[in-house]
Amino acid sequence: MTRRRRPAGTAGIALVVACALPAQDDSNSGASCRVCHPGAFRALARTPHVDRACAECHGDVRAHVASAQRPESTLVPAGAVAASRCATCHEGRAWPTTLGAHPWRRDVDPIPTPILPRDDGLASFDWDVLAEIGQRFVSRTGSDDRFATDVDLDDGLRLSEARITGRGRSDWLDSIDLRARDVGDPWRKLGADVAKDGVYRASASREDRAFHHRTSGDFGRVSHHETRQRAAIDVELSPSLGLWSDFERFADDGFWLTHRLAGRGTTPLAPVANAVSPRRLESDLSAAGLRGTLDSFTWRAGVEYLRQRDDERWAFDREAPSNPLLRESEDFASRSALEGPGVIAALDHRGGPLAVSVTARHRELDRDIAGGGTRRGADPVEFVTTSTAIARGDARTTWLSGNATAELNDDTSLVLDLSWRDHDETLRLDSTEVTVFPSSGGDTTVVDSRTQRTAQERLVGSLELEVAVAEEFVVRAGWGFAREELVVPELAPGVDPSRGTLRDDGALLGARWEFAEDWTFDASYAGFGQSGLRFEEQQERTSHGFEGRLRRRGEDLSVALFHRGRRERNDASGYRNDRDSVGVNVDWHAGRRLDVSAGWVFSRADSSTLTSFWFDPDPNPAPTVVGFRGDTHVVTAGVAWRSESGITMRSDVARSSTDGSFDVATLNWRTELAWDAIEGGTAGLRHEHIDYDEAGSADEFTADLLMIFWRQRLGRRPSPGR
Repeated sequence: MTRRRRPAGTAGIALVVACALPAQDDSNSGASCRVCHPGAFRALARTPHVDRACAECHGDVRAHVASAQRPESTLVPAGAVAASRCATCHEGRAWPTTLGAHPWRRDVDPIPTPILPRDDGLASFDWDVLAEIGQRFVSRTGSDDRFATDVDLDDGLRLSEARITGRGRSDWLDSIDLRARDVGDPWRKLGADVAKDGVYRASASREDRAFHHRTSGDFGRVSHHETRQRAAIDVELSPSLGLWSDFERFADDGFWLTHRLAGRGTTPLAPVANAVSPRRLESDLSAAGLRGTLDSFTWRAGVEYLRQRDDERWAFDREAPSNPLLRESEDFASRSALEGPGVIAALDHRGGPLAVSVTARHRELDRDIAGGGTRRGADPVEFVTTSTAIARGDARTTWLSGNATAELNDDTSLVLDLSWRDHDETLRLDSTEVTVFPSSGGDTTVVDSRTQRTAQERLVGSLELEVAVAEEFVVRAGWGFAREELVVPELAPGVDPSRGTLRDDGALLGARWEFAEDWTFDASYAGFGQSGLRFEEQQERTSHGFEGRLRRRGEDLSVALFHRGRRERNDASGYRNDRDSVGVNVDWHAGRRLDVSAGWVFSRADSSTLTSFWFDPDPNPAPTVVGFRGDTHVVTAGVAWRSESGITMRSDVARSSTDGSFDVATLNWRTELAWDAIEGGTAGLRHEHIDYDEAGSADEFTADLLMIFWRQRLGRRPSPGR
C-alpha cells in the first residue's frame, strides 16, 4: 500500500503536538488540523466560514488525525465536502461545494521575507577577559649558579596570565581565543585560536624557554634558549572532507660546553675554562594534506618537508701548559644541513566489534656537513694543525604503528599492538689534516676517506586478551616481543662492535578488581620491551616493568597506594638500572570550604654502566663502571581554604631527601593568599620558599620569592548555544 506524500517533517511535528493534547479527543475541533495545514487555516480566515470547525464541512476527521499521528501507518484521507454539509447552513438552496474551498495563495497572504542575521562584527560578541599582573621580589643566599640552574626567576613586573575569549557570529569569525602566560620570565607562552563554525579553524603559538646548567666542577656549563613557533589551519571543504596545513619552527641558540680539555695526550693535562663554544640549531617542518570521514572510517594523509641547519663553533686561546712562552689554541667550526620530503598517513576505524588505528610516516633526507679549523700547541715542540672535512649522505626512515581491538563478545576483547621503525643512513666522509712544525720547518699530511653506514630496524608488538570475569573483576593476559637489528660505523676495525641483534620476549599480565564500593585494585606486569631510545643513544636489551595500585575514590575521602618497579639490562655495555617506588596519597574534602591532601613516596635506584669518557687523561682509556645508588624520600602536604567573604588560602609543601652516591635535600613551600576585593577583581600574595642542600658541595642555596598580584576578569562568559 502507498500513502500520500507530505512535506518533510510535518508528520513528526503533528506527532509531537498531537501527543501533547489529551489523547486528541477534540480532533474534530480543528486544533490538530492547524498543525499540518497552516496555509489552509490562514486562507480560511479570509472567508465567511472563519468561525466554522473543520468537521462541520469535512465530517468526522478523527481517523485522519489518528493516522497522521503514526507516520508508520497508512494515511487515512480526510472526508470530501458533501453538498449535504452546505445545506446544514444554507437551507433551500443547492450550493456548489467548490464555493467553500479555501486554498492558500501566496499573492493574497505572502510569507514574510526572513530577516537574516546581521553582521555587527566583533562588537556583538560575548567577551571574557582575564589578566593577572604582579610584581616579584626575590631574595637568595648561597650559589647564584645553582639558583639559575634550578629556578632562574628574577625581580620585576610580570604578566603571569592574560586571556581574551570571544564568541559570536560574523561573516568571517565565530570564536577567538588569545592567550599569554609568564611574560617576562624565561619560560613564556603565547597563543591564538580563531574559527568560523563549519568553515575553518586556525591557530598560532610561540614558546620560549631558557635553560642553564651552571653547577660547580668542570664540564658543567650549559646555557641555551629555545624558541618553538607553531601555526595550523584546517578548512572544511565539505562535511566529510577537509584541508589541513601545519608549520613548526624550532630554534636553539646558546653555549653547550664552556669547560673542556685540550690535547688529551699532552702533559700536564689542564682543563680549558670558559671556552667559547656557541651552537645554533634551526629547524622548519611544514606539512599539508587532506583529512576526511567515510562511514565509520576517519583518515588523514599529507606530505611534509623538513629543513634543518646546525652551526657549531668552539675556540680557546691560552698559554701552553708545557711551555708558558708558547700559545695553545683551537678554533674550529662546523655547519650541517639535513633536508628532505616525507609522507604521512593515518586511518582509524570505530564501529561495531572491531576498532583499528594505523599510522605511517616515511622520510627521505639528505645530509651535508662541512667543518674545519686550526689547532696550535706544543707537544713538546710547537705545532700548527689545519683540518678540513666534508661529508655527504642520505637517510631513509620509515615508521609504522597500529593497534586493533576486537570485541569477541560482551565480556572478552582481544588487543593487538605493533610498532615498526626502519632507519638506514649512509655518509661519505673526506678529511684532510695538515700539521706544520715551525721550529723544524717540517710538516705532515693525513688524508682519510671512508663511507659509514648506520642502520636500525626495530619491531615491537604484543597481543593481549582481556576478560571480564565478573562485572567488578577484569583480567588481562598476553605475550609481547621486541626485536632490533643494529648496524653502526666501525670506528676501530676488529675492536669496536659494529652490528648486533637484540631480542626479547615476555608475558603481559594485568587485573582490575572493584572489590567494594569506591575501592579499586589495579596491577600490571610487562615482561618484555625496550626503552624506545634512538639508536644513537644508550640501548637497553630488556626493559621490564610492573605496577600495582589500590585506590578508594569517595565524595569526601580519596586514598591511593601504589608500587612501581622497572628492571633494565644490557649485557654488552654492562648497563643495569633497577628502580622501585612505593607511596601513598590522601585527599580529604573536609567541608564545603576546606580541602586537605598529603602524600609520601619512597624510591630506590641502583644503576651502573661501563663507560669510556673522551676526556679521560689516559690515551687508551679502559672502561670503568659509573652509576648511582641511593634512596629518596618525598613527603608532601597541602591545604586549601575558602571563606564566605571571598578570601582563599592555599599552601603546599614538599620535602625531598636523597641518601646514596650523593646526598641532597630540598624543601619547596608555596603559599597563596587571595581576596575577591571587587566584582571580578582579586588581590593576592604568592610566596615560595626554596632550600637546596647538597653535602660537600658549593651549590647550596636558599631563596624566597614573593609575588604581589592583581587578577581581573571582565565581560561575561559566552552565552549558551552561541
